[in-house]
Amino acid sequence: YLKTGEMNAMKPAGGIRKSKEALHYLMMVKEELGEEWLSNHWFRFGASSLLTLGISHNQYEGYRAFWSPRIGFIHDAGAWGLFKTLYGTAFRVPSVFERLDYSGYLNLRPEAMRSLEFSWEKRLTRQSRLSATIYHFHIKHIVTVDNTGLYINGDHACGHGAELEYEHQWANGSRLRTNY
Repeated sequence: YLKTGEMNAMKPAGGIRKSKEALHYLMMVKEELGEEWLSNHWFRFGASSLLTLGISHNQYEGYRAFWSPRIGFIHDAGAWGLFKTLYGTAFRVPSVFERLDYSGYLNLRPEAMRSLEFSWEKRLTRQSRLSATIYHFHIKHIVTVDNTGLYINGDHACGHGAELEYEHQWANGSRLRTNY
């Protein structure tokens, strides 16, 4: 910074474990670089990796219980950007409208979904970022309409793909976002 005049975010390494250690870093940055560096954009504490685990249990009358686990792993690789891996499951119980027909109650099964996603995100400048994602999902027991107009459980569906996104935000608040 002192040579180029260009501010780049920094995060102290080495495992800060106590608040006194954090205060030491904060005072050092303030004295050496100035108060403008004491924002979460330019100076950050925290782990480089984050693992998130979750599970939900859902029980609806007339349906078996459904467990829905999720896992997410995010790694901040510094200048290389953020890397994310996400896995999740979910389900959807058919609505009352979908379950009823002219003759009474239809026996529809809930839709069940699994998804896996890998993504990378890189902040190019303070105002712009680039991200890339690849994903795969599988849905079974999709609720659809047959040729007589009744709701049924259809076949399964699988999908996979990739997405590339660029975003830029100007000082006046205008934002450009484009993806493919």
